[in-house]
Amino acid sequence: MADPDHSAIVSEFDRHVREHFSYLETEYGFIPCPQRISDINEPRDASVSIRYKTETVTVQIGVSVIGAGIAVNIKSENWFDAQENRRVKWVSLDSVVAFRTSGTASSLLHELTSTRRKYWPQGFLLQNMGVAVQALASRLRQHAGDILNGDVSSFPDIAARENE
Repeated sequence: MADPDHSAIVSEFDRHVREHFSYLETEYGFIPCPQRISDINEPRDASVSIRYKTETVTVQIGVSVIGAGIAVNIKSENWFDAQENRRVKWVSLDSVVAFRTSGTASSLLHELTSTRRKYWPQGFLLQNMGVAVQALASRLRQHAGDILNGDVSSFPDIAARENE
């Protein structure tokens, strides 16, 4: 059996992320990093991620090429400098949005498909990737401006709520 060709997904993901998250560079001074492709020939593990970095914060946008999900994670680059009981390295955009909206915002996956599938139907990811990436970029801008400016003081509270 031939290895699946995920090049269309990788290419489209890169294009959409670079387009919709470009404000990270122009408005917040982030530096774009090259895409990272992991396990591209592994049917269940293949993924692509793109990072944007500053000295204090990294934003990572990732997708499972089989369509199990698209996510944004935010990393504090100085997490180890925080008090030991306040150290939080990563938070997800979903966690930030839930925290900032008191849990009233639904997840992006729920908005894109009304069924809870383990994998999206054939072709679904390519058809809806632009909408998904645009929605994630918009949510990041709307709910995480302070974090994008380097203020990660809310990370412990976000993580605590996530673990409730």
